[in-house]
Amino acid sequence: MLSLVSAGLGAALLPQSIRRLAFKGVRYADIVGTPFPTWPLAMIARRQPQPPVVRHVWRIFAEDG
Repeated sequence: MLSLVSAGLGAALLPQSIRRLAFKGVRYADIVGTPFPTWPLAMIARRQPQPPVVRHVWRIFAEDG
């Protein structure tokens, strides 16, 4: 998703934990003043082999619980 935003192909609503990923040309902004609903999310990935970027993103989300 961030690659698409970085390439100028749109914008995205993502969890704040994504801020840890640095992408050239991507600006992060907090959404304030609007009560957004929350819902549980799950991340899926191939078991093996996993590219380094997948392992990195997996660790970021695992840290947030």
